[in-house]
Amino acid sequence: MGLVTTENAYVLHSRPYRETSQLLTVFSSEYGKLGLVARGSRSKNSKLRGILQPFVPLRLEFRAGDGLQNLYQAEALEMSIPLFKERLYSALYLNELLYYLLDERSEYQAVFTSYQNTLFELAGQGTIAPQLRKFELILFSELGYAVAPPAEWFVEKDPRWFSYDIETGFYPLQYPTKTQQCFSQQQLYSLANFDAEHPQELELVKRFCRLLSSQLLAGRTLKSRELFTSRKKESK
Repeated sequence: MGLVTTENAYVLHSRPYRETSQLLTVFSSEYGKLGLVARGSRSKNSKLRGILQPFVPLRLEFRAGDGLQNLYQAEALEMSIPLFKERLYSALYLNELLYYLLDERSEYQAVFTSYQNTLFELAGQGTIAPQLRKFELILFSELGYAVAPPAEWFVEKDPRWFSYDIETGFYPLQYPTKTQQCFSQQQLYSLANFDAEHPQELELVKRFCRLLSSQLLAGRTLKSRELFTSRKKESK
């Protein structure tokens, strides 16, 4: 297969490979999530050593094929996006979601656009939570999971409580318990008409996205959440 170029990509994850190489997982605008071998990129004289890092916009050239693909060229399009403390942990959270939840070599243009926009928003001075919630909703929707019930659910008042399952979507609870994550009809309506400016809706969407992500991740612990927890303990 010939050489392929992606004009916009980010490193999601890297690990050492053999003595001087790396195995990369990257997210690109054209090809989605890809596994690449960056041969010699850990050697002292490698030009790639300093740029194959998370949050650096990259132009990549690699040889397409089955399995891992060889990276031939990498060029930093800009300096690394400046992220610190909670904003860095938030960006790492985005990377972990993409790393674990995206299928390889499937195009996710809407997710990529949202990811890149969210990184730049996190580098600014705005509030973190609205950016994370908007990204999560776009990601889950693009993965094929309904983030709001159909409009006909709101035609008549319904006193029941509802929960969510990744296989069946929203479903009514016959006997809701205190340990279950459940939502009223009004809360479902708020999910369907999410307004990031309302603190109560932000908390609601956070609760829903945590429920959905915990099922999709199948109990896997995210390193970014551990960092958040550790940071909170240190600040007390």
